[in-house]
Amino acid sequence: MDRQFRNFRDELSAEKEKHRKELKELSDWYLRTLKEREDKFLLDLKELQNTLVAKEKQYLQENLSLRDHITQQQLEHEEAMRRQNEKYKLDLQEYNRRFEAMRLEKDTMIKTLTIEMEQMRTTYELRIDEQNIENKDLATRCAQQQSENLELNTRLRQKEDVEEQLAMMQQHHDALEAAKGEL
Repeated sequence: MDRQFRNFRDELSAEKEKHRKELKELSDWYLRTLKEREDKFLLDLKELQNTLVAKEKQYLQENLSLRDHITQQQLEHEEAMRRQNEKYKLDLQEYNRRFEAMRLEKDTMIKTLTIEMEQMRTTYELRIDEQNIENKDLATRCAQQQSENLELNTRLRQKEDVEEQLAMMQQHHDALEAAKGEL
């Protein structure tokens, strides 16, 4: 029995040694696999961190680039607006200057026309006054002419009356002479 027990113990020891070796191999394999996985995980993690850092840098660069672009566009827009405002200001000044020149020209024209109109009005009033005086003179002359005409017509009627009386007297005288010649 001792032998059997020894054999059994040796077998058991061998089997134990075999299991221990297998366990060691399995443990070594597991540790290696775990180490490989850990290394791979760390590499992946490092790669992800690098990718994340790269993406973050890219995002920051894009963000800065976009901010620079927006700032540049804003500056360009502000400069364009400033130039446009300056142009509008100059145009407005030019239009105001032209408007003021036209207003002065029109005011001058209005004053000149007003003066001319006043001169014409004065001239026409003088002319009307002259015409009124001339009309009164003509009316007076006309009245004098009518008076002369009446006087001449009266004289003419008197002359005609006298001629009629003369003709009647002449006829009467001729009739008397004829009657005297018959006698």
